[in-house]
Amino acid sequence: MKTCTLCNIDYPETTEYFYKKRNSLESWCKKCRSADSKQRNLKNRDIRLKKQREYRLNNREILRIKSKEYYLLNIDSRKAAQKKWHLNNLESLRKRSNKRRALIKNNGHESYTEQDIHDTYGSNCYLCDMPIDFKLPRKHRLGANIEHFIAITNGGPDKLENVRWSHKACNLTKGAA
Repeated sequence: MKTCTLCNIDYPETTEYFYKKRNSLESWCKKCRSADSKQRNLKNRDIRLKKQREYRLNNREILRIKSKEYYLLNIDSRKAAQKKWHLNNLESLRKRSNKRRALIKNNGHESYTEQDIHDTYGSNCYLCDMPIDFKLPRKHRLGANIEHFIAITNGGPDKLENVRWSHKACNLTKGAA
């Protein structure tokens, strides 16, 4: 057993409770060391931020070169992560796109979810009145598609009252009419 010199609590003499210090273990337990580090970081925050700012200003060119090298070395993993994020966040991306287009046209925008559309208007395509299979991918011709009843380009708002479910094929056939 080893006693922490700060809190005087006995812990097993392992790296689970104490950080390594060269060939031995530190005298403070991990909890005390962590609390002390947090307190010092908060106390010296302004000084640390000032030093970081000065370093960035004095080493701009070196940091640009390092950043570019890192960018080029990690381009594949970054693209893969970006693709994964896009696939996991399709709904929010669609919402942002519709919101942006509606705000640019000054048509108005109101937040809604796919569940709100389902609860309000059901799960049938409003164009052909056939049921929509939500298990199909959105790219499939019979996949679910959020359709603006009055197109945003024609002055329709991006609000729950103006959106309905449709099949992708029905939506494409309709166009922006």
